Amino acid sequence: MQTKEPRRKKERQEEGRIAEGGEKKKKTEQIQDSRLIGKRGILSLGLFHVVTLILGIFLLITIWPERRALKSSQVIEARIDSVIYQKDTIANEINHRKVIMNVNESIMAEPAVDEEDSITKNSLRYENQSMRVQIDSLEMKTHMWDDTLAVLNRELYSGDPGYNWKKVLGVQLNEGVTFILIVLLSGLVGSLIASIHSLIQRIRGDDGKTLEKKHVWGYLLRPVFGGSLALVFFFVIHGDLLASSIRDKLIAPYGIAGFSAVVGMFARKAMGKLQEVLNLLFQPKPNDMGEK
Repeated sequence: MQTKEPRRKKERQEEGRIAEGGEKKKKTEQIQDSRLIGKRGILSLGLFHVVTLILGIFLLITIWPERRALKSSQVIEARIDSVIYQKDTIANEINHRKVIMNVNESIMAEPAVDEEDSITKNSLRYENQSMRVQIDSLEMKTHMWDDTLAVLNRELYSGDPGYNWKKVLGVQLNEGVTFILIVLLSGLVGSLIASIHSLIQRIRGDDGKTLEKKHVWGYLLRPVFGGSLALVFFFVIHGDLLASSIRDKLIAPYGIAGFSAVVGMFARKAMGKLQEVLNLLFQPKPNDMGEK
């Protein structure tokens, strides 16, 4: 009997420990379950990313510049000849008017003989004023033809017809504004792609990853962060703060969009690269170290 009682005590103690362990396990599981996002939360977060991705792509398509049709060299040369002819015609008209003005000036310089002569000189003075206005207008046309001629020469020798910039909501976008919008939207799209991939991994539980409530704000703010970081990177490269071989390639919409999307997808690596740039910029000089 004495040997049975200690055994029973040990069995009871073990049963109590097992029961306590089970309760602790249930509590931890309940705490973990309370931290996880439910099915509705997962569905809402997924829909947010998909809808935002579609909206970003739609806006990119809306502002994307149209490439002008590439004309043959013969067509461009004929257009150049026409522009040169127009310029020569305007130059002849300007010279003709200047000659008339000089003749009128010489006549007006002579003293008036009688009242009829003074009336004639006044009319010549008004005629010169109107001719001066006409010459100014013709010179403005000459400047416009010069700009057209420069565009045609660039198109002829570079083989690049250029782009037509879109008008959105009644506002005509220029090259700079269009590129900035492309950078922002492409960075947003790239970060959304990375977020969707990370979301899928957490839903499947790859590598023990779980989707908890604390991750929601990170997923919501990640597109804004990706677009802003892409814009900063774009400014850094074009500001010659980062020695890079891709600077010359970031002058066309496709190169700009691809680069910005990659920055948005790999935001952590991009931040690390920016940190290297800042360390180089603010690195103290040897003289400063010696003075300290």
